[in-house]
Amino acid sequence: MRKNYGEYIRAARKRAGIKQTDLADAIGVDKAYLCRIEKGNQAAPPPEKIEIIAKELGEDADILTLRCGRIPEWIEILLREEPEASVAALSNIGKLS
Repeated sequence: MRKNYGEYIRAARKRAGIKQTDLADAIGVDKAYLCRIEKGNQAAPPPEKIEIIAKELGEDADILTLRCGRIPEWIEILLREEPEASVAALSNIGKLS
C-alpha cells in the first residue's frame, strides 16, 4: 500500500533519527502542526516548507513535492515550454514499466 505524504515524512524523519520537535523547529512550525501533517490531518505544507523538510531529512525535494500531491516548479515549466517533448519522454518511460 502506498503511503500518504504524512506517513512518508514520518518514516523519513524516523530513518533520519530526527525528533518531531527538532524537525518542527528546523522548518519553523510548531510540533502540533507537524504532528497533524504526519497523521494526514493537515494539508500538505507549502513548497518552501517541503524544500526544508526534504533537506533536513536527506530526501529528494522533487519526490517529496510529488508525494505531497504537487508538481515541482521546474517540471511545470518544462511541461508548459516543451509539451511535445515532455509527453514523448513520459510516454517512453511508461513503455518501460
